[in-house]
Amino acid sequence: MIPAIASCESDFIRAASPIAVENSLRSVGRRIRRWKRWLNIAHPYSDVIDALESESIDAAKLGEYIACSVPLHLADGWNYLSRAFDAASRGDRYSAYHLAYYAELRAAMSLLASEGVGVFRNRHIALNRHFQAKQFGMNTHRATWRFLSAWSREPGRAVSLLDAISVESKTLSQWLEAVGVTDPARQVVAAEWLRAWSIDLETLSEDPARRNEMSYRPARIRAPAPPPVDPLLELAEPLFHSWTALEPSADRASVALDLSLLRQAFILVVEKGLCTYSTLGATINSLKDQTSDTMYRALHNESPSATAIFGEAKVTDVRGRAATPILARSLLMLRLASARAASLLTAAEVSKANLEFWWSALGTDLGLWESAADIETLSDLWIEVAEARDAAGARISSAPGSGSVHTVSGILSREVSLTQFSRAPMWLLGLD
Repeated sequence: MIPAIASCESDFIRAASPIAVENSLRSVGRRIRRWKRWLNIAHPYSDVIDALESESIDAAKLGEYIACSVPLHLADGWNYLSRAFDAASRGDRYSAYHLAYYAELRAAMSLLASEGVGVFRNRHIALNRHFQAKQFGMNTHRATWRFLSAWSREPGRAVSLLDAISVESKTLSQWLEAVGVTDPARQVVAAEWLRAWSIDLETLSEDPARRNEMSYRPARIRAPAPPPVDPLLELAEPLFHSWTALEPSADRASVALDLSLLRQAFILVVEKGLCTYSTLGATINSLKDQTSDTMYRALHNESPSATAIFGEAKVTDVRGRAATPILARSLLMLRLASARAASLLTAAEVSKANLEFWWSALGTDLGLWESAADIETLSDLWIEVAEARDAAGARISSAPGSGSVHTVSGILSREVSLTQFSRAPMWLLGLD
């Protein structure tokens, strides 16, 4: 078939359906365990960019590619974030900017793919539930931002992010409903998060010259010189805070950050006038006997790690300064995309066993384990990180030269797992 041309970004987004992706992934899921690969060797979209040079497309087959790209874009995004934190932990701000931007970009591409939107090079495809396609032409960076923006504004779409994250057996949507925030209003929370945490995509996609300067120009050629790197604020603390936020819960269904997201959602609905402070306070107090002490306390007092992450994510001027703001935004975007991808895998009935060919080889190649047989549950990968974080923190506190990049970077580099954020999707995808 030859896809119709969408008249604008909103028309393009309205043409897409997550049902197409779910059905495609369910179909692929029945075969990939036998194939031991995402797409079989003869698949027409194994080389998707060349295949899309043809005017006509096979929508059902392209749907399979888009569906498989959801967890794969996500894993690649976490890999980019790993490299970004590795650069930041060595005082290399400029490489950290570059790599974190691409982490943010891949998070957005994963989210869009989960909604039936394939972002490619200059020709992008949206599939509806009947595998009818529309196309839209634009360069990749600009298209990703504009599609994400249009999706966040489309009624009832981005709220799926709130449905995908749970805290103590209730989704964020259900918690918001408990304080009287209705379906249409909940969209405001998701849309605001997407707007705030993908701001780098907007800035750099709409200003290619600035993106090129960040990626291709000599980092220190312009005066004045940037302020010196702060070894604790830029190297150690972002790592420690980020890992604390990613600690899996006892039931492995959520991470510590999710409770902070709920608190942020409550704060946002009050700021937007969607709920009164008195109603929110009364509801939270009424939950005291229905929730854990940890949750009740966290709703009243934000954790230091979450405070740091959300605070940094609000800083939009990063030129020549610390990379921590873009690292924070990339982390938050990847958390949202991970929840959406996990929800899709569950709906499509794709299991850990179905994907063993993928995650076991990936973990071996990335050095996360000697052999996948050494890991009982994927969330066990967190334990090594927690031990490394505590050990590095103790050494930094007692080191006489902890005020220097040389000392702090040297201590952090001894704990390899501290920059391996590629571990995170292993438990965030809910495969345990």
